[in-house]
This record gives sequence, C-alpha cells and structure tokens, in this order.
Amino acid sequence: MAKNLDLLEKEGIAQDLLPAIQEGKTEPLERFFEIFSDDIYNFSIRYYNFDDDEAGDYFLYAFEHLRDGRKIKSFRNKSKFTTWFFSVLRNMLIDFLRSRKNKIYTTSFARTDSEGNVIDSLETIPDSHGTNDGETEFLDKFRSGLNELKISHRILLKLAYAHYLDITKTELDWLVNKSGKTADNVLSIVSTLKEIGHKKSSEVRDIEDKLTANYQAISLIENRINSFFIDNPEIKAERKIWNEDYDHKDIPPETIDFIRRLSKKKRKHSNLLKNQEKSMLTTRVPYKKLVPLLGSSEGVLSVQLLRVVEKLGQDFIK
Repeated sequence: MAKNLDLLEKEGIAQDLLPAIQEGKTEPLERFFEIFSDDIYNFSIRYYNFDDDEAGDYFLYAFEHLRDGRKIKSFRNKSKFTTWFFSVLRNMLIDFLRSRKNKIYTTSFARTDSEGNVIDSLETIPDSHGTNDGETEFLDKFRSGLNELKISHRILLKLAYAHYLDITKTELDWLVNKSGKTADNVLSIVSTLKEIGHKKSSEVRDIEDKLTANYQAISLIENRINSFFIDNPEIKAERKIWNEDYDHKDIPPETIDFIRRLSKKKRKHSNLLKNQEKSMLTTRVPYKKLVPLLGSSEGVLSVQLLRVVEKLGQDFIK
C-alpha cells in the first residue's frame, strides 16, 4: 500500500505518526519505515545515480542512523516533514559518500591577540568526531604525505584549497620571505582565499538543495503516473521512449502532461548533477589569486599543482 501513496499522502501520514514517534513508541516508528522505506532506498538512485548495490548499502547506512527514531524526533515543524526528511537523507548521503571515499574531516585552529587579530595559524588537524578507524588511518596518511612534500608544493596545495587547509607558522614565514610582504599582509590574503573557497563551496550546497527539491518533484510526479498505470494495466508504460514531446492516444492529457513534466525534471536533474561535479572541482581557488603570494605564473602554478596532486595520489596507492 505504501508504494501507491503520493508525497502529499505520505506527508499527512507522517504528521499523524510524529507525536507517537516523539513519545518513543515503537509501532508508529515501524509504520513510518514501512511508508518511507522506498523513498530512502530510491533517494540515492535518483539523487546521485547509484546502482542497486550502492543503493542497498546506503539504505542500510541510513536505516542504522534512523532506526532509533532520534533524528525523526528532532523535527520541529518549521517546514513540511517530507521537505525536512529529504534534507536529512541528503545530508546522510553526503556523510555516506565521505565515509566511502575517505574525504577529509578537519578542524582549524588559530591563535589571536587580545584584539582578536590572528597572529599564528596552526596546522589543521583531523577532527575525530564522526570518523571511523578507516577514516582516521586515511587522515594520518594524508597528513604524513602532506608533510613530506617540499614546502613550496605543500603551501601551493594549501593555498589552492584554502577553505579546507590552514598554513603553519613555518609556512607563514616562508610566504613572507617569498612574497616580500609582511605577515599581516600574507594572513590577510590567505583570509581572502578562504572566503573565495567558502563561496565556491556554498555554490555546491546550493546545487545540492536544488537537487533535493527536484528529486521531491520527480517523486511526486512519478507517483501520479504510476497510479494511472496501476489503474489501467491494459496500457503499457513505455518508459524508455518517454520524452518532453511524448504522446499516446489512449493516455489522458493530464497523465501525458505528467510524463512530459517528468522527462523535463529528469533532464534538469542530469544537468544539476553535471553542474555539481563541476562545482566540486571549482572549490579550488583560481590560480591568478595565488600569483601575488607565490610569484609564478598561472600556467606554472597549474602544472605544479597537478604534479603535487598526482604525487599525493601515488603515495596513497603504494
């Protein structure tokens, strides 16, 4: 029965179940998973093009984080429950990808004077919160590989990805000597580089928000279309040939419109995924912003960074 429910119906059922779930009752929580299990499973397929095996792994990951009901209890009725829940699924998907691909969790530290001015930027260290043993091992290996780089290469990498990595006091001194600028000027430029990186990472999050909203629209439209074909089993659902101009003499105009809208939404989804991949790559600070500190041309810096990244990658696969 849950498979035939559209998003609006699920919203109503969720609102009815929430009070009992928040009281810690078991049966309403089990009913919740019955209603939303397909949404949890399909989310990674539609949102990130997972195959069935990957989607199964994500489903288990999400279920483990949802099964005790604590996340669901945290809902505060500031938006539709389904909107909030799909955002939760998206955030868990990002965490799932990080855990699988060993992304870097870091915590930044800086020492300031009594007026709040930064006087010493300390080495970024891994944040162990939420990391598993495999991730900790990766972080240790990454830091070791980073520290083994020539100081000029290490600084280039850190400045190119200034939003994620901080420079040490030793590296600050090197930049002062290299650029001929004061320590305050160097730290000011580094701060600007961090702002650029932060803005670019925000663009990635904006695209993720659009992907989530588009996914919700796709789910709603697909439920409407599926209901028609369930009620009319004699009509074949020719999904492989559906497009934005699709037509069929035996399908009512309303359903034809849903099919066309679905095709349009899926095209938009594909474009958003491409933009997401491009945006993730552009979290790097533009090379021209690094020239004042490092002196080399943009072309030289791009080649050097490519070699640094390749060197780190080779160290990890040894």
